[in-house]
Amino acid sequence: MSRVASIALVLLASAAALPAQEAPGTSARAEGGQVLRDEVNEMVDAYLLMKVQERLALTDEQMLKVMPLIRKYHSERRDLEYRRFRLLMEMREALANGSAKEDRMLAFLRDLKTVEADLQSAVRRNRDAIDVALTPLQQVKFRLLEVEIERHLRELRRRARASRGLDGPPGDRGMPGDDSVRRLPRR
Repeated sequence: MSRVASIALVLLASAAALPAQEAPGTSARAEGGQVLRDEVNEMVDAYLLMKVQERLALTDEQMLKVMPLIRKYHSERRDLEYRRFRLLMEMREALANGSAKEDRMLAFLRDLKTVEADLQSAVRRNRDAIDVALTPLQQVKFRLLEVEIERHLRELRRRARASRGLDGPPGDRGMPGDDSVRRLPRR
């Protein structure tokens, strides 16, 4: 992986950790974090598109069709994953501060199931749209590239959390392998 790509992915991992570290009521930092996340997402999209073109050996016609679809796919996926992350954080906070009432938890679960269903639907719909423009061989290469990039991003996020002292046993952050919930700092 090139040095520029590694830097972009490190920035993404850092940006992904920002919402987990912000204190309530820090709107200036939250806005700054959103700007950084947006910039990093653009860099990662550019890296991904470069890798797609390189690994899938797309024709010019395919490039014109596929690139907007891939951007849309990753944008929708990121937005829904962030909504899921925020819901999980709200659920965790409600449990931690004792405000976890049954009706509130039912609402959280309903909202979480809706977001998760929306995410699955968006992934399926967007992948189907991308697949139309690709050959079966290119579809396989695209899936493998996605897995490779996701694995690398998870590792970079783990390193970013570890460097900030937010790493701990998997049980403290949620289910093993679930990077969407962070460990709450010990008091």
